[in-house]
Amino acid sequence: MNWFHGFQRAIDAKFSVSGYKSIDFSYQKSDTGPNEVQRQEALKLQLSGTAMQTTINADIQQSSTGTKEENKSQIEVVNRHFKVKLGEFRTHFATQALMQYQDTLDGAEAEIMGEGHHLGVIVSNPKGYSKKEQLQGNQSQGPFVLRFRPVVSGSESVFVEGQLQRKGQDYSLDYVSGEIRFLNRVIRSEERIVVTYETENLLYKDQVWGLKYGYTLPETVLGLYYFNKKETQSQGFAVFDQGLGVYKWKSGEWDGSHELSWSRRTDLLETQEGLAFFSKGGYQVPSLSVTVEALTASETFAPVSGTGVSPGDYRVAATGEFLESAARYLFSAKTAAQHYGDTQQKETHLQAGTTQSWQDRVWQGSIRHEAVSSYGVSGNALQAYQRQTGEASVALPLWGFPFSERLQVERKSVSIGNVPSFKSLASESRLEVLSLNGWQNIGEATLRWQHEAPSRSVEEQVLRWTSAYTQTPQNHIQAVVEQRHQTAVFPTTLANISAAFSPVSQWQQDIKLGLENLKEIYNDTETAVAKWDVVYNTSIQPFSAYETRYTYKTQFKEVDRRGLYPYANQEFSWDNRLGLWGAQWSFQRRERSQSRNGFAAYPVVVAESQGVTKTNIARFQNRPFPQMTWSLQGEFEDSISETAGSTASVKKTRATRLKSDLAMQIEKHTGGLTADIEDRETLSGATTTSYQGKYGTYFQFNGMPSMLRCEMAFTHYRDNGVYESYTPALTYTFRPSSGFDFSFRYSLERIFRASGTVDSPSWDLAVKAEFGRLVLTGTVLQAQKVGVPERFEAYLKMSYVF
Repeated sequence: MNWFHGFQRAIDAKFSVSGYKSIDFSYQKSDTGPNEVQRQEALKLQLSGTAMQTTINADIQQSSTGTKEENKSQIEVVNRHFKVKLGEFRTHFATQALMQYQDTLDGAEAEIMGEGHHLGVIVSNPKGYSKKEQLQGNQSQGPFVLRFRPVVSGSESVFVEGQLQRKGQDYSLDYVSGEIRFLNRVIRSEERIVVTYETENLLYKDQVWGLKYGYTLPETVLGLYYFNKKETQSQGFAVFDQGLGVYKWKSGEWDGSHELSWSRRTDLLETQEGLAFFSKGGYQVPSLSVTVEALTASETFAPVSGTGVSPGDYRVAATGEFLESAARYLFSAKTAAQHYGDTQQKETHLQAGTTQSWQDRVWQGSIRHEAVSSYGVSGNALQAYQRQTGEASVALPLWGFPFSERLQVERKSVSIGNVPSFKSLASESRLEVLSLNGWQNIGEATLRWQHEAPSRSVEEQVLRWTSAYTQTPQNHIQAVVEQRHQTAVFPTTLANISAAFSPVSQWQQDIKLGLENLKEIYNDTETAVAKWDVVYNTSIQPFSAYETRYTYKTQFKEVDRRGLYPYANQEFSWDNRLGLWGAQWSFQRRERSQSRNGFAAYPVVVAESQGVTKTNIARFQNRPFPQMTWSLQGEFEDSISETAGSTASVKKTRATRLKSDLAMQIEKHTGGLTADIEDRETLSGATTTSYQGKYGTYFQFNGMPSMLRCEMAFTHYRDNGVYESYTPALTYTFRPSSGFDFSFRYSLERIFRASGTVDSPSWDLAVKAEFGRLVLTGTVLQAQKVGVPERFEAYLKMSYVF
């Protein structure tokens, strides 16, 4: 391989190649039918590196099982003059207004870049169809079901009222069922959900190919695109052709972008052609910024992708911003129509706003009008609403402290099923009081009024006070108190206190207290309720070798302040750690208790369930001399749980567990003893006991080039019956050089039961050889378990790193 290393140095190459080829055999012996031998193969190869200023990445997977995920290839070659993608990849072939083609493909894509020029080509089969859907809120978090599924993983974009949602934080999506669930909010009936996604093409019969050319000058960009797509449909194929011309320019304060697109759609029944036009212009100077755009597409326009623009779409929009000394004026206007699958949405938006600043005062105001209507393919109205909002806010010093006031008025007229129109008024006040160093006080008041036609009105007042003091990160305190009143709802008081204090550097503490004070109905009787949540942590480290930590948590609901508790949870833990003279001692104590109560006839409390679990863990680890290490761990658990009612029951459990490990080194040889004992007693109607003990010993002869390890394990299990087993094992390893390793292991598990004795032999053979940078690993194993057919497997792995 010296010639290859010399070649790498000559071209300054750095490559890493890894992977394996595996062949698995399984042999199944049957007394009632023929014996079976099955064979499976898998190949995985990964390559990455650079050579001659070119980056190469490849990932090739093949499997005889034939699943899509186990048979795929990805190859990418990138240079400053060209780039090539082969196999399965994500393409961004076009991102223009009239042609947005982004898809997961199986094929090839190439692009050549020169001095201002770039030429691209793509030939591929799409993994899925591009889809766009509009869904309507229904006063819930979901699920909202997409029409086409399964969905290609990661291909979706979810918008609520035009705001992009984040997967895992705002919503979850089941790619198989197409169900979307929102995690943090309820989607109101007047809110719209727009989803763009790809649905899997299970037939793999679609074909696409395209060409693009671009020329870039300092102030001008020219682009030409052509795309052809053959799409599988229920009655044969449909062929889409689309061409696009792009012209972008900039001259002083002016800039513009213009696109003209031609399309043709051909299927078994007809051929139709269409045109679309998009133009966007802007003017920007330090005090003025204006942007105007227009889009129109004919009813016969048929783009190759379901994203971007659809047949019959149009849009005219304008936005602007004007600055004058301490004033800022904003405006925007938009009228548009856009198709979403089988529906068309028409909308109009108007907005104007201003911000005025003088000295340390700021005033803001805005008004907005929005009208949206949706129509079916036959022109019938599906849903519509109008919304007008006005907002004003002011910030100024009051008594020398920052003060802000915000007023928002909203009116909606909704026509979606039986959802009524409504009006709302919201006022929010905030006063921030700063006193002393590090101390902050904030007072907030919010008033909301909402009226829903024909007769429902809701009024809500919220008073909130926050007080916080920070000296250092280890010493701070914060308190938040909130009072909430709402029509037809019991008043609520919320309080949260958190504090951390460290009297000395060796002692740290923190506490969190939460309280919710409200009212509920028990058996048609109104009563006061308090919900408590307390967490306390403290740790002390008087010297470096010792640390103790204590944690206490409690959560309960108190009814009518009489000491009646519908539920209560409590937990504490105490950990101690000590290191001294080379030994480590630790002790942990944990206790959990919980109870659930009901009210048969308020205020009579009836116990439903309760339980207590106590656990103590002690651990010792020591190295009495350099050749010996010993660890010992004891664990004791005691729990009791009770269930009341017609099926009242009591369950008690006690468990003791002891683990020990002793390792010794005699010259260059090692030996050891292991033990794991668990004794458990359970009382639930009748008392049952179980015992399980695992004991083992081993000795390992270490020599060159051989190593021999002898093991013996004994297991004793006792429940309703008795189960015992002995497992001797022998492992031999031969390592004549650092590049060769041979290992053989044989074990025989003999199981003793009342029904008889069963033997389960097993063996495995492993060989590893290194030839320079080529590494071969082979494994052959045979195992026989009780109740499982005998199995024989062979595995071969090869890797080469340049």
